[in-house]
Amino acid sequence: MRGRPCDIKLAGIHFTKAVNGADTLAKTDTQGRMDFRVGAKKGFFYDPNDNKLSNNTAPILLAKVDNTKPFTLVAKVTPGFTAKGLYNAGVLYMYVNDRRWQKHCFEQDERGNHRIVSVRTLGTSDDNNHDIVKAPTAYLKISSDMRVN
Repeated sequence: MRGRPCDIKLAGIHFTKAVNGADTLAKTDTQGRMDFRVGAKKGFFYDPNDNKLSNNTAPILLAKVDNTKPFTLVAKVTPGFTAKGLYNAGVLYMYVNDRRWQKHCFEQDERGNHRIVSVRTLGTSDDNNHDIVKAPTAYLKISSDMRVN
């Protein structure tokens, strides 16, 4: 697993690796909440047009998961959307390696709309933009299929 060692615990999740300084940006409280503030233009995306990693600056916390056991992770995500915050997002990653991962985002698009966006990367990244969300908060969920791939 990529990243440098860290030790952040949150509601039964033990993050043991941090990418791009994520451990210095995450603040947890005693009620099981995390405040994670990231600067502008941070992302992780393999451009399908040229097959290159066009941005690998996103701070990411990683926790090893045993996918042979059932689990569900639900996160209430409240991004700091701003008038000019192109692609501001709150994100959950399922990371295998730099060429195989999935992310679920609550993101601001190029028109200023807020949407749920899923990005699947199998070699290159493929975005799927969903309906507009008017609420300032969204719940993102990851569940195990209990299969090891």
